[in-house]
Amino acid sequence: MHVLYPFPILHIMSYFSLFRVSRSVANTPRLGITYRCQQLTIRRSAHKSRSTEFHAELAAYSQVSSRIRVLRPAIIGLGVVFGAYAVAAHLTNRDTDFYLSQFPIGSRDGPWDVSTGSVSKFCYERHALGERIMNLRKLLQQYLPDSAVQHIISPCMKIANLWLFTQQADRLLLAITGAAMVVFFAWKIPATWPHMLKHWTHHPFSGLSHTLFTNSFSHVYGLHFTLNILVLWALKPALQWLSEDCFPQHLTIEEAPSVYHLAAVVFSAGVFTNLEYARHTGVLPSVGLSGILCAHLTIMTYDLPSITIHFPLLDRDIQINFWMLTQFGMFLEIVGLLSGWGSVDFAAHLGGYAFGVFYAKYGLQCWQFTRLEIARLTGREIATVSLPDTIHPTDVASDTQ
Repeated sequence: MHVLYPFPILHIMSYFSLFRVSRSVANTPRLGITYRCQQLTIRRSAHKSRSTEFHAELAAYSQVSSRIRVLRPAIIGLGVVFGAYAVAAHLTNRDTDFYLSQFPIGSRDGPWDVSTGSVSKFCYERHALGERIMNLRKLLQQYLPDSAVQHIISPCMKIANLWLFTQQADRLLLAITGAAMVVFFAWKIPATWPHMLKHWTHHPFSGLSHTLFTNSFSHVYGLHFTLNILVLWALKPALQWLSEDCFPQHLTIEEAPSVYHLAAVVFSAGVFTNLEYARHTGVLPSVGLSGILCAHLTIMTYDLPSITIHFPLLDRDIQINFWMLTQFGMFLEIVGLLSGWGSVDFAAHLGGYAFGVFYAKYGLQCWQFTRLEIARLTGREIATVSLPDTIHPTDVASDTQ
């Protein structure tokens, strides 16, 4: 999470641009010193004007009523979270029933033994992609020679196989990255600033509810966007741990697609962290995935406590337990919240840590309970699976990384 303080980052970026322009102009010997100064002045004025316009939009949006409007967005946000969780459970039950009807447990598809719902889903997708490639080949053969068709079909088959073997956690991360990238480039269009400030930043006293979630995908500055996306992919083991297409399997009921569950977790974490932000911060809008990342970080360190980080120092290899680093990070967040350091949403980060602790301990039980209740209300029967009596997270830490 990041607070949109009107600090002079755009001015700093303008100096790098001025350096780049001055270097390119200096390498052109036919241009006189007067022309160089004129170009530098025009470029600098444009950057200052753009920065001033952005800060003016930010200041105008921040001048809202100081009357607290937290209760209504909180109620609506929590209601939407529970509704999204129920919808995700229903979609998971529906798709699991469909895949198991096509490839039941105990059947065999070529070299694959259908032992779980995720394997059943894999077999169905394999056949579906094969049929689509075959239909595309027949369509192209009506208009192109065989050599040209082969050149088109070959990369399509590679892409299809790559997608087929992509884990569901990776698919969700790709969707999040794509959405965040679209929003990031939308910020680069000055005409969209009023709309982006209103609908893609969360203002704690604005009274808006949809920004509790949309602001998580919003990043104004390139460094903030890049760091958040890199950390998001680095914390993929947290999603793998919750996904049933990775071992170990925690649920006692079959689950073919886990992407709905993972999306519900991301959605819930984003809303919860922004509710914490509204309780503790001032009247500045907030953006970023950092609160969700803190939730994933806590889930990963709680469920995979044996993870260590190696720091090569000279001729020694220093190993630090990841759980200790997480605790140290939480301590810094608390200190930062109490002291009011910089423009970081410490309250939202702590909200993410709290959500991660809760979900690591009770999340899977809540998810299975929700699926069973939704199945009972919709009249579905869910297949059960047999699991070992105990599965310790440290036994599979290397597999889920």
